[in-house]
Amino acid sequence: MIEAEILFFTCYGAMTFWALMSCLYLLLRRNNVFATDITSSLRLRRWMAATCASVAVSHVWWMLLYYGQADGSDPAGRILLCRVLDVLFNLSVIFYTMLVMLQDRRRPLWYAVVYVALGLAMLLSEYLLGPQASWLSILLSVVMVLYVIITLVVGVRQYGRWLRDNYADLEHKEVWQTYLVMSAFLPSTFFYSFLNVDRVFDFLLEVVNIPLFFILLWRVETLQDLGEPVVASVEEPLDDAATESASTTQFAKIELMLQQNCIDTQYYLQHDLSLTHLAKNIGTNNTYLSRYFAYKGITYNTYINTLRIGRRTVVRKRIQKLQYLQRGLQTDQWADGQVVDESARIAVVYVFVTSRCDG
Repeated sequence: MIEAEILFFTCYGAMTFWALMSCLYLLLRRNNVFATDITSSLRLRRWMAATCASVAVSHVWWMLLYYGQADGSDPAGRILLCRVLDVLFNLSVIFYTMLVMLQDRRRPLWYAVVYVALGLAMLLSEYLLGPQASWLSILLSVVMVLYVIITLVVGVRQYGRWLRDNYADLEHKEVWQTYLVMSAFLPSTFFYSFLNVDRVFDFLLEVVNIPLFFILLWRVETLQDLGEPVVASVEEPLDDAATESASTTQFAKIELMLQQNCIDTQYYLQHDLSLTHLAKNIGTNNTYLSRYFAYKGITYNTYINTLRIGRRTVVRKRIQKLQYLQRGLQTDQWADGQVVDESARIAVVYVFVTSRCDG
């Protein structure tokens, strides 16, 4: 029994120390360690630091108010106080940090306020009404879980559409890996705060949360900062009362600019090309360009990747043609059996090489 207690508190202290060190690292170090070539969001780093701090402080108040009390009295009041503190300063911060990872917009804090209100209502109903109102606590807990799931699912779908409308390369931008980790981390914290469990369950949660916390920290550093300066509009946005013919003329002008400054120059091959960068390069603004793609019934991501696929197809065909010519030169014959003299060989290779360079 004593050995088990020592093992539990050792793990408990390790988790507290790891959370505290992670908080200091995120606040004091600006450059990434896990992914040096990625610039992570400063706002996300600060919220993740707040999550780390809340986890560390949560361990402190549970130790002082619950685990460290050995007087044998009824701990119901102390447990309630710890759970209230968890809802106010721990679970709410973790929940909002998940929303901050969605960089398409700044979501208001009332998302977390609703979460806190549901949690406090569940705790107070359980404490004030007693076991006879357990059905109310269960109902509120179900509502709380559904609220989190619906909010995050809707947010991820909005973020995904925004990514595909504004970015051609989605590497280091998608958040599904992070949500897989937090989908395990948040429920474990929820169980830890709201359920009456034994020491074995507490120990298992601590063991599981340490690697989850490490993975979460790694994912925050590998999630690219998508905040970009707003590009000044070259022209005034279209008026809502603009005629259909005027809109068609404007879209035709944008199509010509895309042809001249994106397709002809192969600007679409630029890595990590965003809608903002493309709009600036062709001489328009995000509003016009977004409306153009909506008019065409495609997303920005689809447009750029269609051009890239077309380019790869052309290159692949040229490579196949080169291989065919090499086989013909090696056998001194074309497919129809005619012999190729030395001057023809040189001319064929010259034409092919120059065409590849021009393309």
